[in-house]
Amino acid sequence: MKVMLMVTALVNGTTLRETLNELIKCAEFENSHRFLLYSSVFIFRHYLFVEYQTMAYDLEQILHVKRKDMIDNNEVLITSVLSENIIGHILRKILKALSYLHQYALHNNLIARSIIVTENCDIKLTGFKWTVLKNEDIRKALSSRNNRFFGRPTQWAPEEALNDIENYGPHTELWHVGLLIPEMVTGETFHLTNTMYSKDVKQYAEQLMKFQLPVPYNGWFPSGVKFSLSSEILRLWHCLMQPNHEKRPTIGELLDRKIFKIIKSVDKSEIREVLLASAKKYRITPDELTEPLQKWTQLVNYSRERGASDVTRLESLYLGMGRNEFFSSVSYKDEIDDENPMYKIDFRKVPNDLLQCVCIAILKNRKKKAALALTVHLDINTTDMCTVVCRNVYKFAQSEIIGFINYVRISLEIIEVLKQREQTRAKHRSWQIFLEEDEINELEIVAQVHVIFDGLTARNVLEKAEKGNFEFKDFNMIDSPALETFAQHITNDKNVINSFYLHKILSY
Repeated sequence: MKVMLMVTALVNGTTLRETLNELIKCAEFENSHRFLLYSSVFIFRHYLFVEYQTMAYDLEQILHVKRKDMIDNNEVLITSVLSENIIGHILRKILKALSYLHQYALHNNLIARSIIVTENCDIKLTGFKWTVLKNEDIRKALSSRNNRFFGRPTQWAPEEALNDIENYGPHTELWHVGLLIPEMVTGETFHLTNTMYSKDVKQYAEQLMKFQLPVPYNGWFPSGVKFSLSSEILRLWHCLMQPNHEKRPTIGELLDRKIFKIIKSVDKSEIREVLLASAKKYRITPDELTEPLQKWTQLVNYSRERGASDVTRLESLYLGMGRNEFFSSVSYKDEIDDENPMYKIDFRKVPNDLLQCVCIAILKNRKKKAALALTVHLDINTTDMCTVVCRNVYKFAQSEIIGFINYVRISLEIIEVLKQREQTRAKHRSWQIFLEEDEINELEIVAQVHVIFDGLTARNVLEKAEKGNFEFKDFNMIDSPALETFAQHITNDKNVINSFYLHKILSY
């Protein structure tokens, strides 16, 4: 069986969170209904590696290549990029996937790039990074995106453009199914408006709702073409692009061949001939693969030594939620740039009303083994704050004072408290974390953390720490905020630990 290696460049914490979210939500479905199977996932420096058990290509890539070939051969206005038979087949497979998915969640990212064609000619749905599960609060999900809906604003359904949360649901996804039709006909993404400005998008939606007419197909169908569209595909377009969501058909109606004859399956040989004939053009060049494949080999070898490779176990996957740095349990010699200004915040230049600090002490058998004080402030954004915290806590791991499991746990608990730094009225927050046995420690080990929100107190602490007179004060020291997650502070149940880390990582 062939293997597909997907490499994603991780440019910031959001990219990592969304990618992990997508993979984990794929894994949450039953094996018999999993839309995209993968065997192992690794992070190494700025790359995320995902190994699939088959080759696959996304529909956007396929359409782009086919359109380019048609332009090169002067065929762009002679035929549709994909025939109506192929379009109907793809739509049927996607609708069947949505029919199952909507029992549990909304996809929220239904674009051509989220649809893949495997080398076995199967059509699969991917792109679950923005999926909202049924038990999730849609308002809360939107608040994390500045109250904006998902996907491209230029393709929003009226209920999305008008921020109508109450009428947002499975019927909204059918609007986006409709928008796949012009892209499969022309090879180009169809945008309802020329700009992404919310004012223009909202105005267009208001016009649609006012006249209660479906989006006209002549807005995307090229003039001067030498082919025409059947009445069946135009009827389907008009049904899906109804501005009033109540007038759109259900998935059950769309899959009923008596109602929509065009939505039907074709033989796999036809899919192979049309969609996979140019598969070589879809692939990454060997030159571009050299570095990722070298790193992949390193990771596979390391994983085999440790006996862990599956992302659902999270045993080989521990990381820092930083902007440009991600720590895996792979050792590498390259030094991370400690001169980066992000790590060198000068507390003297930060006003008292913004200044805050974090103090961390590691105690083994009640004796302090290491401690540090780091500067944060209210103007630092969440991503940079995560970077600063993880980079500094990671120094304990570099010095082999703690292992990776405890590095992750300390970092995540500090980040959880700092996320509330703008709302808190307290001057400080102190707690202790009973750490786990790891590859370094078998003895009782405790981390004491003291977050100081008061600027004047933080300045005094940082000045003393700079002079080497840093003394950690463990007043009002409560237990870890997350300690109830662990029945014991030492446990052999790795599944409990991994479930905790999975939940915490996806919450940032």
